Amino acid sequence: MKMIKKKPSSFLFFISLYLMLCLLITLKAEGSNQFEALRIKLADWVEEIQTDMPIKSSRYAKNWIIDQWADQQEDNKILSVRSAKEFKKAHLPHALNVTHKEILSGRYLDDFDSMVTFLIYSDDGYEAVSTMVLMNLLDHKTYILKFGMMDWNLQHVYGEVWKNSHSYPVSHEKEVTGEVFKLPVIKQTSSSLEELIKSRYTSYILRKDNTILIKDITDILQNWSENKSHYQIISVRRNKDYKTGHIANAINIPLFDLLSNEQLRRIDPDKTTLVYCDTGHLSELATTLLNLLGYNAQSIHYGMMGWNDKYISRQVAWDGSANYPVTIGDSVGY
Repeated sequence: MKMIKKKPSSFLFFISLYLMLCLLITLKAEGSNQFEALRIKLADWVEEIQTDMPIKSSRYAKNWIIDQWADQQEDNKILSVRSAKEFKKAHLPHALNVTHKEILSGRYLDDFDSMVTFLIYSDDGYEAVSTMVLMNLLDHKTYILKFGMMDWNLQHVYGEVWKNSHSYPVSHEKEVTGEVFKLPVIKQTSSSLEELIKSRYTSYILRKDNTILIKDITDILQNWSENKSHYQIISVRRNKDYKTGHIANAINIPLFDLLSNEQLRRIDPDKTTLVYCDTGHLSELATTLLNLLGYNAQSIHYGMMGWNDKYISRQVAWDGSANYPVTIGDSVGY
């Protein structure tokens, strides 16, 4: 008798397809949930720093911590996040040395005492910002030294420092509303927000350069008709500061509004987002937060102070080195 071969059941095919679609939808939902949980965590912290800005001047550090070290040492730690070589040549009095890469990679985080307040510094202040954000998000009360060693004692800075404003022209055009974009989906899964934050730091913060130089911005703007499909520019300054003059083609999302879903939808996750503020510190902070959420962001080095310092307050601009005393000696780990 001739055997009749049965064709594979189309029913099994559709069942397999259905299960695959369910899995994809579940993974996407988990990614959206991870994004929203992380966004709320970051937004809550940004809300907190409105009343306690984590950026301190050299004068504050000297007068209230270092000059009163006998009374302050139990409650405060000073961390240099510069290299061991730079630390050995000169560092702030009473400072310990832990490089920013060691902290960002998760090393030492479990050793840090959550009961003390940390003041961290780098060469010009910017490299310390992403470290400060990480430590605060993991419940280590942390501040940075504004303008870093450049402000404390310029003679002991080994990187390039700010010399003067480029006095580039600014735009007074009204802000363009623009499109509304989808929010990023975080494809990492973690057992807790703390683990997610650590994971995203090692994957998206530690391995990339968060800063872009002003000369590179001018190159991008010179051919904006082509480059606008790859870049967007965001000012995180206050609305009134934006209106006095801003970098051409920039939209304005003040830092303390940045993490609302409404404002994040103004940012295209498929473009490189170039962020600036008055001096570069808050844009470095905003850049770190955006990268954590899945955007590709870079902070414009020195911000409006470097672009055209006539459009910022004298009170926030760098006014020169304080030339405070330093300590010279071997690197000390935490």
